[in-house]
Amino acid sequence: MKRSDDLIFDLGVHTGEDTAFYLKKGFRVVGVEANPDLCSELRRTFAAEIARGQFLLVEAAISESEGSGVFYQFEKTVWGTTSADWADRNEHMGRSYREVEVKYISPIHLYSEYGIPYFMKVDIEGADMLCIAALHDVPKPKFLSVEAEKHDIDKFTRELRIISDLGYTEFQLVQQEYVPFQRLPRPPREGNEIRHRFAFGSSGMFGNDLPERRWRDFDSTLERYQRIVQRHSLFGDYALGRNRIARHLLRATGLYPGWHDLHARLS
Repeated sequence: MKRSDDLIFDLGVHTGEDTAFYLKKGFRVVGVEANPDLCSELRRTFAAEIARGQFLLVEAAISESEGSGVFYQFEKTVWGTTSADWADRNEHMGRSYREVEVKYISPIHLYSEYGIPYFMKVDIEGADMLCIAALHDVPKPKFLSVEAEKHDIDKFTRELRIISDLGYTEFQLVQQEYVPFQRLPRPPREGNEIRHRFAFGSSGMFGNDLPERRWRDFDSTLERYQRIVQRHSLFGDYALGRNRIARHLLRATGLYPGWHDLHARLS
């Protein structure tokens, strides 16, 4: 098993907004998506890329074990999950779901079957750290990103420690509310030089295209995120930001904390 530096894993493809960017950049992409409705759309959207082997869509949910099981499919598709706890949390926030049976695939099976990518984006509600922990005994992606825990600093610290123990020594927190305002560096530091505008909800730039000055060590990252969690306790989804009108006002004043992706780079 070895790392392929022209390969990206998009774990949690959703509508393909990130996959489209990675493909334009010239990378091959292995994408994992569990939502059957989204998979049907993805097969149509990326029919040409699938046909020429640039994009491989794995229609499954990431799980500890192989086989099949429940996927909680929400009308708000970004909240789809295999976690009953996450489904209950979302239901308490007024979101309904239906249960569908999907194929389950383990992270180690994924790595064995398709290799190790140069960059791995993980955004699978409630199962991100399964993919990270499974990297323990295999080669590591040069870069990875996960959605950061917003409310529990102890949980964030544990997850940061797991990533650090794998050999990742540099970290960058990316405020996802601001991704649509990102501008790609010229000349590019990753892949092809392209024109691209990031949609709201996409993950944005990755790897060496991220600003070099914003990479931080473990302690600096943790210190910064403690302040972010404090803002969530005041203005986040379980505080003032829970109300939609209040959330818009908080966005207008720059107080809404949004959500962050944690990027990590191997030393």
